Amino acid sequence: MLLHKVPNPIAMTNTTVIFKNVPLDMTSVDVKRLFETVTLELVETPVCISPKIFEVVVKSQTDADRVIEAFKTRTLNNEPIIMKIKPPTLVKGRMPSQGSGGGGGGGQL
Repeated sequence: MLLHKVPNPIAMTNTTVIFKNVPLDMTSVDVKRLFETVTLELVETPVCISPKIFEVVVKSQTDADRVIEAFKTRTLNNEPIIMKIKPPTLVKGRMPSQGSGGGGGGGQL
C-alpha cells in the first residue's frame, strides 16, 4: 500500500509577518525585495500600517518562518530587525480555517 503525506493546511495558508523597526525611508518595494531574498513567493504587496511597521503576507507559514529566521540577527541602519507572525483574526469565535459548523435544528411551527 502506498501512503501519501497530506500537507499540513496551516503550513500552506497565507501568513502575515509583522516587520517592525523599518527605516522611515524604506518603501513597500524595498520591503518586498528584502523578503524575496529568502521567501519563495510574496502573495501581496507589503503594506505600511504605521511609521516603521509593515505587514507582509507570504504564501505559507513555512515562508514566514524562513523570513523570520533569516533576519532575526540582522540590522537595518544599525537598528535590529524585528519580525513576528501576526496571529489569525478570529471570526465569530472561530479560527479562519475552521468550518462553519452546520445549521441548527428547525423550530416547531
